[in-house]
Amino acid sequence: MAFKKKIKNVAPWHQNILSHHHPKLSAKDRGEFPLTVIEELIIEAEGKCQSCFAKRDTITHHVMPRGRQGRGVKTNGLRCCIICHDQIHRNEVQLQHWIHVYQQRYGAHFWFDEEDWDEYNRKQAVERETEKWKNQQLMKLKPIIDTLSKATSRDLQVNEIDFLLSLNKKEITILVNMMQDIAKL
Repeated sequence: MAFKKKIKNVAPWHQNILSHHHPKLSAKDRGEFPLTVIEELIIEAEGKCQSCFAKRDTITHHVMPRGRQGRGVKTNGLRCCIICHDQIHRNEVQLQHWIHVYQQRYGAHFWFDEEDWDEYNRKQAVERETEKWKNQQLMKLKPIIDTLSKATSRDLQVNEIDFLLSLNKKEITILVNMMQDIAKL
């Protein structure tokens, strides 16, 4: 005889627990230009190809290609005709030209969307904190570094300083005690 699993009643507070949650867009979806952005770019381009200025613009081109994480943001959009669009895609020199133009116009990360900026800023904050911690550790280790430099008659190499930075508090205490013992000799 097979046992049937009894279905539990879900508590009311638990029923809509994720109703406010909005899942993030996929990388593919983040690469698409929203219609509002396309409309703004069309208005700014005044219907002309922004590459040749001779033909009517028909395509919104990703200056930083989607395959290189280019997002569907206004600062990454170039309105152009189909001929110029194809030339830009086939010619890396032309692509690099437009990337350079947009970097000059909008900054180094012109293709970032809000999510990219959040991630970039988080990474920058971690790097700053790491650098701050490293500088604090170097200040604490300065007497040891100076003593070792004097004893060896040379500046410590980067890998030697990195080794000292890798030591925990107990290991540093042991090293200091050893150095004091050597100084007594």
